[in-house]
This record gives sequence, C-alpha cells and structure tokens, in this order.
Amino acid sequence: MQRTHLTSKLFMPVLLLSLLTFGLSFNRYVITPSVGVNAYLVILIGFLIAIFSLFVIKSLAVKYPDQTIIHMGNKLLGPLGKIGAPVWLIIIFLLTALLTRRVTDEVATIILFRTPRFVTTLAFLLIAGYMASLGEEALGRLSSALMIMVPLFLMLLLISYRQVNFLNIHPVNIHRDLGYLKKWDLWLLIFTPVWVFGAFYGNESLRNNFKGIILTITGGALILGATYLAVAGAFGPKGNIRYEWPVMSLMNITELAPNYLFQNFITTFFFLVFLSFALVNVAGFIIVISKGFSEFLGARDSRSKLILLLIITALFILTASTTLINYKETADPVLKVGGFYTFGYVLLIWFGSLFHGKEQR
Repeated sequence: MQRTHLTSKLFMPVLLLSLLTFGLSFNRYVITPSVGVNAYLVILIGFLIAIFSLFVIKSLAVKYPDQTIIHMGNKLLGPLGKIGAPVWLIIIFLLTALLTRRVTDEVATIILFRTPRFVTTLAFLLIAGYMASLGEEALGRLSSALMIMVPLFLMLLLISYRQVNFLNIHPVNIHRDLGYLKKWDLWLLIFTPVWVFGAFYGNESLRNNFKGIILTITGGALILGATYLAVAGAFGPKGNIRYEWPVMSLMNITELAPNYLFQNFITTFFFLVFLSFALVNVAGFIIVISKGFSEFLGARDSRSKLILLLIITALFILTASTTLINYKETADPVLKVGGFYTFGYVLLIWFGSLFHGKEQR
C-alpha cells in the first residue's frame, strides 16, 4: 500500500462522505422506539461530542506532531497502550465488517437479488481493497470528485419534505424524559468516523485547517439531522422500525421509485452514489486498520500489501459467513461498544498527554 500524503483539502471530503455513509447506514439503530421522532436530536448531541473530540485530537496533533495514535498510545499509556491499540483496531475491523454487511445486504436484496450474497460481498471488498491499495491521496481525490453528488442528495432530501407530517415530530423534554438520556451510546455511534479518521489522518489537517474541518462536520451533522427529521416526520416513530434500508426509505418518501428501483434513473443513480460513498468509507477504514497493524507489528513497508490482503480476506470470511440472524443479534452491541471505545481510547490518550511534556520538533 502506497504511503501517500493526505492534505487538509483532501482530508475533509473523506471525513464528510464517511460520516454521511456511516450515519445513513445505521439509522435503524438510532431511530428506536424509545427515541422515536426525536432521533434528529441524537445527531445534534453527537455533533457536540464530535466537536469536543476534534479539539482533543487537535491538541494531540499540536503536542505530538507527525505521530499516529498507535505511537502516542505506546508512549503515553505504556503497557495499557499495547493492549488498547490492538483492541481499538479490532473494533474498527468489526465496524468495517458490519458496514460492509449493511451495504451489501441492500445491494443483494434490492438490485442483485438473484446473485449469491458472497459474490456481492466479494466484489464490494475487492473494489474497496483496490481503492485502499492506491493509498490515502487517491482516496482523498476520489472523495473530492464525489463531493459533487452531495448537492444531489440535498435536492432529493428537500423533495422528501413534501411528505413530512410535522405532527409526527415532538421535540423531547430532556429534563423529563430520562429514558432519552440513556441513549448516550447512540450519540457516539454515528460520529465514529470522525475520531477514527481524525486520529489517523488528521494530524496535519487538524493543525492547518481546523476551521474548515469543523465546518465540514457541521455540514454533515445538519444533513444527517435533516434526513432523520424527514424520515421520522413521514413515517412516524413506529413506521421507522419497518424500514430496513435507509437509502430506500428516503427514496420511498421522495416517490421517485414507486414500484421498482430501475424504473427511475434518478433513484438508480442516487443508489449508486450511495454505494460510492460506502466504498470510500470502507476503503478508508481498511487503510486505517492496515496502517495500524503494520505499525503495531513493526512490519516493513514491503509487507504492507500482504497485511492489506489478509485484512480483506478476514473481512470477507467474517462478513460472508455470518448469517442474517446472527448479524442482527450481534450488530447492535458491537456498534454501541465500538462507538464508545473509539472515542474513549482517544480521550484516554489525551488524559495521558496532560502528564507529559510537549514533543520537540
């Protein structure tokens, strides 16, 4: 895998597309009966946590320039870092597998329903793996090109508001509804790509273009919040649970695909755009896992491609061998634990940095 550089301008589109993909893919785990029509508030609260985490990562980037989260963990946490880093990478691996299964389930059910599921999974991972093998800079340039598709999503989202019944939306009373406050794990889940990519890619980016990255995350939070507001307003709190695939839920609202997917070009095109976003997210996670394990194991650059191949093979075995029932039983706890740990480990390293001096350049 090429060790190319990811500039600040290339970092922001990767972050935005990954945030949108992760948020749209797992909205079923956010719009629950207890949260219901107040799901958009989860996005707003998660946004505040994400902004705090960016300040944490920025302080680490300034204090320890040009160092990865693996190196900082070993330096600041000692033996705990040697345990925490591989656990962090394993959790990102599991989140990548869940995201892959989530996206390929949509493809296998809606488009390639006569194609064996393992073929769809293999094709998806091979494409994502090839993107990852091209390196970070290529991923950033591809994300920049795909940014032109975000206005298309916003246009379709605006159309969807024709079907919104605002009587279905009742802002929660935070002081009274203590059950809502128990959904802390959901606040962390959607913004997982922020601290995953920020911790690995955002060292120079967070130092040089911090305001731009804050605006990027703000835009992503507003888009996700508006999306959940539209879905909740159209279907109501109980209706949300019936829709397994968030992308098609949005298409149902816009009435662009009343019968079959390929009857409408715009819907088909939008679905393929979502797949492109998902490939960026999965490829980015694969790069993070590959770089992390390579550094943790002290592997040479010549062995990075072998590690990358092993990761893709392990993802395929885990994703293709998991039955749908086991997937639904294990996805929810893994997502919750993963959202908490990816944030908590970065926060733990930051606390460790408070007791160490500034790194000399």
